[in-house]
Amino acid sequence: MGEPADAGRDSAAWAEADRLTAGRASDAGRLAADRAAAPVKADRASTPGKADGAAAPGGATAPGGATAPGGATAPGGATAPGGADRVAAPGEAERLAAIHAARSQAVIDGIERIDPDFVLHLASSTLNVVLDHFITGPGARPGRTVFAMPREEEGVAVTSGLELAGRRPVMVFQDNGVGNLLTVLLTFPQPYHVPLYGVVTRRGGLGEYNSMIHTVSERVEAILDAAGVRWFQLDARTPLEAWAPEIKRAWTYSRTTHRPVFTLVNLMGG
Repeated sequence: MGEPADAGRDSAAWAEADRLTAGRASDAGRLAADRAAAPVKADRASTPGKADGAAAPGGATAPGGATAPGGATAPGGATAPGGADRVAAPGEAERLAAIHAARSQAVIDGIERIDPDFVLHLASSTLNVVLDHFITGPGARPGRTVFAMPREEEGVAVTSGLELAGRRPVMVFQDNGVGNLLTVLLTFPQPYHVPLYGVVTRRGGLGEYNSMIHTVSERVEAILDAAGVRWFQLDARTPLEAWAPEIKRAWTYSRTTHRPVFTLVNLMGG
């Protein structure tokens, strides 16, 4: 017995549906390929003469994939003026290193004018050039003792004792240690008129890389003022050629006034 007429019509209908579906899929594939091969149309009109698919100035992308001026990325990956992610200009690191080296040498020259027979220090990355001179360099000479203080307050006690013994000590340390030495400073050399002298390097200002140290360092002047401790400061406002004689003068001032005196020195560019 043959198939019913309705079954034959159904088979023919399914075959026609399969043919149409295959045709649509083929057409869709060709359309997708055509779209992929066609140039992408920009949201804005392109600037005449613009190459490499770059967008127009004013926050768009410049030729070569770099971003145009106005807060964008400049050629070479650097950030253009006005950008939020600004990077150091070429040569900035070298400039700051040269400032650090020159100021460090000025501090060395100043301490050498004092000609101390004892140099007491606490290590600091900003003091590397100064301390290298006295620990392993020309400053490590016969007749001079150079050693590290365990803490700033112990350095004050030892330095005061050396002063009372008629020696010529100099302390070298970083300003965030000022808080550590206040008790011994204000109960020994200050009230007993001992002419203690220290060179104190500044931190927390321009060029600083530690995100926390400014909370102490930028208040050092106020702390010393509140404690009645005399201090002088050397930074960009003082010509570099004046640093060495000013350090010697501050040391002499501690002898004249019979009290502790500190010179705050900025080696980092501020």
